[in-house]
Amino acid sequence: MNDLHYAVIVGINRYPAITDLSGARGDAARFRDWLVDSAGGDVPEGNVALVTATERDEREADVMSAVPTRENVNRALYRTHCAVRAAVADGGDWADTRLYVFLAGHGIAPFGGDAALLMANAAIDLLGNHIAVRPYLSWYESASPFHEIVFFADCCRTRFGGVTAFGPPFTDTTEAPDKVECFVGYGSALGDPAYEQLSPDPDQSRGHFTSALLEGLRGAGGGTVTAEGEVTSDSLAHYVRRHVLDRTAGELVPQEARFLRETSTPIVFGRGSAGSVRTP
Repeated sequence: MNDLHYAVIVGINRYPAITDLSGARGDAARFRDWLVDSAGGDVPEGNVALVTATERDEREADVMSAVPTRENVNRALYRTHCAVRAAVADGGDWADTRLYVFLAGHGIAPFGGDAALLMANAAIDLLGNHIAVRPYLSWYESASPFHEIVFFADCCRTRFGGVTAFGPPFTDTTEAPDKVECFVGYGSALGDPAYEQLSPDPDQSRGHFTSALLEGLRGAGGGTVTAEGEVTSDSLAHYVRRHVLDRTAGELVPQEARFLRETSTPIVFGRGSAGSVRTP
């Protein structure tokens, strides 16, 4: 089990002041299921924070009471920082630490950022209620509580130049940062939308990016397993880009997933039978 891996997962369907979504909360739950699966991410359940609204929250909330908010997400992230630092201080190897951050819901591309998940209490005049990937990632690179950082953002990246990308409230470290390895996946290209595959049963609606992502993480029938028997950040990105584009080819603006890898070697997400399958 990957005892030094942690995750914060956010999925938002209900936006009282914007349009609602159908699949984001379910996508977050499905990503959590992969994380805690011994054949998936193999992350201890206690290391995974699922930040979503309950069905009752979604029914009763207005824009001022809607959850989750930035504070809910920041609290979950802060707890992971405290937990991993305590684990490393207790003898854990920092080189084995990893943080997954998964974001699903409405999104924008604010000024100074490349993608931001709008929180449930966002409105057209409250677009600052968001979690912006780039400034958060910059903090993790600087403060280096984790060796590996994996961000996945299944949301639109439409441009809003009048909105500033807000960073986290956490205090930076005064120590020299260790070398952090980062892998980031965006559901769409900068400025473009991301789509859901809708179903008559809202619980069966899915984000195209998340569906392809989970298929890839689970091996995609061998389609993301390398010759060494591993599902890596490189093989995963190749699969997801191709399959998201195929699934949305009929849209006015086909969805193009984007990935950024700032690592010395590919990040490994899973292992299969060595030498059995080679990724195209």
